[in-house]
Amino acid sequence: MAPQQNENTEPGTADERNPRITFALRPEDWEQLDRVAKARRSSVSQLCREIVGAALDAGYANA
Repeated sequence: MAPQQNENTEPGTADERNPRITFALRPEDWEQLDRVAKARRSSVSQLCREIVGAALDAGYANA
């Protein structure tokens, strides 16, 4: 699950200031995220934000 910055970001746009994160996941990975989110009474998008935040906190520059 390697997050990547969206290549469609254009200079001067809102995306440049707040780039979108995309995840290259298999369908079964999304199903697992959905199960974890439901168990935590959260959403998949909130769970993804937490994952990216943890990666940034850990020093992964490309997260």
